[in-house]
Amino acid sequence: MSGSNVRRTSAALGLGLALGLFAVLALPFVEYRTDDTFIFLRFASNLAGGHGFAFNPGEPVYGFTSVLWVLLLAVAAGAGLPALAAAKGIAFLLGGAAVAGFAV
Repeated sequence: MSGSNVRRTSAALGLGLALGLFAVLALPFVEYRTDDTFIFLRFASNLAGGHGFAFNPGEPVYGFTSVLWVLLLAVAAGAGLPALAAAKGIAFLLGGAAVAGFAV
């Protein structure tokens, strides 16, 4: 095996190990949620429903800390995905992407 193949194989194994460890360590948090989760989901649902950035339709307010997270959840809500499952799935994918970014 050439040196570049060994490096590539080692990198792939390291990435696989890092992602596997991330998945195992994330398992205890599958059922974990905070009240902030539902605040984000409410804003995202209203945004996807055409009510803008509002906790209650017709009352636009800035009551969240991450515009990007609300936008991502609004896209999922607009696609008809179950809100809480979409939030957990997106968070898991982004966490995995962060691990992969640091592992490479």
